[in-house]
Amino acid sequence: MLGGAVCVECFRDFAQMGRFTLRDEGKTIAVGKIVKILPSISSD
Repeated sequence: MLGGAVCVECFRDFAQMGRFTLRDEGKTIAVGKIVKILPSISSD
């Protein structure tokens, strides 16, 4: 679970910010590329 906001970009626009790694208890469980960013839903 994330404790706050995370900055990301689409891989095609900014490769360094378009990759992610999921880790659980010190083990890598997934890696991937961000191909689409959905608009956020604000709860204002």
